[in-house]
Amino acid sequence: MPPLYHQPARSGNSTIKRAIQCGLPTGSGKVEGSHRYVIQARLKISGAWWKIDNAAKMLALRVCGTNSKWDAYWGKLYQHVT
Repeated sequence: MPPLYHQPARSGNSTIKRAIQCGLPTGSGKVEGSHRYVIQARLKISGAWWKIDNAAKMLALRVCGTNSKWDAYWGKLYQHVT
């Protein structure tokens, strides 16, 4: 199901208003800012290219680090291996 607030061709703000009334996020502020910092900064390094699977794994690690979940992730991985 597509997001309620996404609508091509900008047919007005009705979908944004509906999303706000439903208490849904509209993709502004912190969400867009963190997208630039966490995701785009790494993917858009000059000369870099990515396979989709590798990019997804790398981005998952970036999100873990940004959300202070780095130690928990590696702790679980270590327990699983041993």
